[in-house]
Amino acid sequence: MPDNFFKATRAVTEDRTIRIGYGGKIAPQWGIRQLASWVETLRSEGLDIEVTLVGDKVSGAGTAEQNKKFRHETAVLLERIQARQLGAMERQDVLKEMRRMDFVWCWRPADFENHTLELSSKLVENVIAGLPCIAFPSPVNTGVLEEDYPFYAKDLD
Repeated sequence: MPDNFFKATRAVTEDRTIRIGYGGKIAPQWGIRQLASWVETLRSEGLDIEVTLVGDKVSGAGTAEQNKKFRHETAVLLERIQARQLGAMERQDVLKEMRRMDFVWCWRPADFENHTLELSSKLVENVIAGLPCIAFPSPVNTGVLEEDYPFYAKDLD
């Protein structure tokens, strides 16, 4: 990390809207489908949730046909939850946008997180910036953030 890494302080809002932000590539194993599903469920239970996505890359599903299908399905899901989509931004601008959020989405499914040694750069950047990141409690994440990190989620419950 650069010495002058942007240090965020979240702005406090007076309304009761829960703001969840995601910045980065949208791929099948990056948990965007789960985010949309969880938001739909939580809204049906009365929570006011706003989702903001920063980034314009949607891929990683395999073949060209699978990618086309994934892009279409993702667009439908994001439209259904009325996600605010901001397109591509410089890294520092992504962090500034995430600063407006109550939570940053760094969650990836168990079948991915439990079988990789990868540490998400989104998680690293946002935690260093002081932002509460929703993440899966994988061995790698708990090794870095400790077991008692308060924003772990295995599933919607």
